[in-house]
Amino acid sequence: HGEGPGYCFLHPDMQSYIRSCLEKILNELAEHPSFKGIGLNLLYRDSLWWGGINSGYNGYVIAAFERATGIAVPKDCDRPAWIKAHCLDRWIDWRCDALAEFYKTLDGDLKKCRKDLRLRIMAKPDIRGIAKEVPGWDRPNVISCLMREAGIDMRKLREAIPDVQFGNIERYGWWRDEIRHSNGS
Repeated sequence: HGEGPGYCFLHPDMQSYIRSCLEKILNELAEHPSFKGIGLNLLYRDSLWWGGINSGYNGYVIAAFERATGIAVPKDCDRPAWIKAHCLDRWIDWRCDALAEFYKTLDGDLKKCRKDLRLRIMAKPDIRGIAKEVPGWDRPNVISCLMREAGIDMRKLREAIPDVQFGNIERYGWWRDEIRHSNGS
């Protein structure tokens, strides 16, 4: 299925497992006033997102894309290459929608337990291959583009989960700009 995560968060069995883990955490911690929510620390190979454009091409994901969009991806070709050549924008948009929907479900689980709990997303997309020698590597939206390729569109997430929090795994200056941009300020 390409590089990156070994598990497919989009598959119902994986989602059920992730939600059962969340339920265990909530059962243990929700009554504590200091517990404020769940943070997802996402590196590009983590199983709670795609991490980058080169992962997430397994049969289940492609079939879900085909059902959602009506786009038929040929089976007798290099499917990732075909998607990138013929419908990359739709693929990225759909992945962002699918991930936002899943995170909205997780946020709903939090809110069912306690209304003040929040989902916090701290992500680092796959930045391998980005070098200062590559034109545009430092453009203001390069990380937003990489995040969208990995499945996270901060605007869509903000629409799906109005109180979602974004944070950083490392101290990149781009987070300040991205957070300000996603909040509309």
